[in-house]
Amino acid sequence: MSRQVQAEHFCSHLSEDVLQCVIYDHAGVGAKLIGVEYIVKEEVFKGFPEEEKIYWHSHVYEVKGGIMTLPMSNVVPKAVHKDMENKVFEGEGIIRTYGKTWHFWQVERGDVLPFGPPSLMMSFSADGQVDPDIIAKRDKMFNVDIQDLVERRKDIPEPEHDPGADHWKKGEGVWQCKMEKVPFKGL
Repeated sequence: MSRQVQAEHFCSHLSEDVLQCVIYDHAGVGAKLIGVEYIVKEEVFKGFPEEEKIYWHSHVYEVKGGIMTLPMSNVVPKAVHKDMENKVFEGEGIIRTYGKTWHFWQVERGDVLPFGPPSLMMSFSADGQVDPDIIAKRDKMFNVDIQDLVERRKDIPEPEHDPGADHWKKGEGVWQCKMEKVPFKGL
């Protein structure tokens, strides 16, 4: 995975089963809005047509691998933070969801503005895929440690993976937008 970017999500609930998130390249002053992610519970995802599922990724590794985190405040005790994370990630939480992520601004390429068509993004799914420098920066910024997160989450049961998601892992390529000029239909 040659193109990686820090992706800070700020999410709201459309319903109990659907989240919509705006994604910034960092959480500080001057952050760039680079994309959106739609997150659905597994029950919703299972109802999708197979031809739609190929655009979605699971969140199992992001949770179990310590990639996804709730930023920790210096005023929140570690035990309280751990309890909050357990509620968000375990059971019927984020580990049992699927996401569809579009990035409009390719900041990792050095683009100064959102040029070109959007990119459908994939998710990390195994050890060794994520750039350790990105993780080190995240860990320092949010006062977390990836190894601690992995250890704390090791006993979270993994849900059964829907084979329609994470299409890119099958070695059949990835899906990207190709812009096409079409006739204007008028007002």
